[in-house]
Amino acid sequence: DLAASKRYIDSANIWNGNTRNRVMAKTYLLLADWHEKNKQYDKAHAYLKRGGLIKDSLDTRIKQIEVMESQSRVEWARQQQQLDLLKSKEALQEKDIRIRNLVAGSALAGFAVAVILAFLFYRNYKRKRHDNQLLQEKNEEIECMLEEIRSFNDALKEQNEKIEQLNSSLEEDVKQRTEELGKTNRELNTFLYHASHDIRRPIATILGLDQVIRLSVKDSESLLIFDKVSETALSMDSMLFKLQMVHELSNTPAEFSALNLSYIIQETANRFDQQFKQYHVDYIQIQSEAITVQSDARFLRMIFQNLIENSILFRKTGPEKSWIKIALIRSEDKVIVTIEDNGRGIEQEHLSKVFDLYFRASELSNGNGLGLYLVKKAIDRLKGSVKIQSEYGSGTRFEIIL
Repeated sequence: DLAASKRYIDSANIWNGNTRNRVMAKTYLLLADWHEKNKQYDKAHAYLKRGGLIKDSLDTRIKQIEVMESQSRVEWARQQQQLDLLKSKEALQEKDIRIRNLVAGSALAGFAVAVILAFLFYRNYKRKRHDNQLLQEKNEEIECMLEEIRSFNDALKEQNEKIEQLNSSLEEDVKQRTEELGKTNRELNTFLYHASHDIRRPIATILGLDQVIRLSVKDSESLLIFDKVSETALSMDSMLFKLQMVHELSNTPAEFSALNLSYIIQETANRFDQQFKQYHVDYIQIQSEAITVQSDARFLRMIFQNLIENSILFRKTGPEKSWIKIALIRSEDKVIVTIEDNGRGIEQEHLSKVFDLYFRASELSNGNGLGLYLVKKAIDRLKGSVKIQSEYGSGTRFEIIL
């Protein structure tokens, strides 16, 4: 715990003040270690240097005392040698003078030794007393730290118990809300599916009435109004069909069976006969042979309906005749379906996003952003793939591999 350790080291640093002792040296070394742990290498180096200087200073004082002891011993030996030399020179003096000198020299040596021993004893006593005092202070600090740690552990234990209780309650809430959300989504999907079916019925009626009225009404202005009504109804029907497909893609499994692919494509294209005539679009299906695939008819219709609808929506306006070409090619165990038009095309910067949900490449687009998203999702459900090529202003080509 770097934060707690820093508070303890700072406290030790304050208590020591400017005292140059081993505890101060140790404190600085701990500060150096702490800053190194926090990657503050300049401060770590400064504290390491200060701690080292204090330690070196203390070691130097000890060495000085040891040198003084050594010098005293050397001085004593030197004086002893001088005394021996003096005795040898005064060997001829009287015996009592030699004895007095010997006694005086011995007394002097004994006094010197006594002084040295007394000094050493005093120094050792003072150092031990100081060490004992420091040890006692250190023990008191450690005891205080242990008490703080015990208090912190008790508080941490209490917090952990509260967190466990909150986690247990949170998991229960999440589980309950997840179940409620799942239920709501299922209800919403069911409502969406049934509502789209219910709304498509009156739209189909409107489109049928439009065909009946066109047989009896010949007024050009009235027919123009019915064209708009029919266009709006078809747009609504297409939107509701896509909503139904969203539900089916998300909630129903694919049902594979043997299907005539050409028939599925032609059946889907027939739904757009009125729009082909209204917007003067030529539909061309190129097929070299009958091709049967194992697939899901619902998803295939969804794919081709959205792609044909897109080609009509984004047809080129102008004197040039609009066309849509669909070709089928067998390749080993695959079938390649190409759908190509000469419409507006798509800018290169938008090609990577056209299959995203609700993406519209231009503000001028009158699509709803669902068509190509449904195409990609349906192809994925059929274990197929799709590629797109487009040149803005020239047309678009889709390649579907089943």
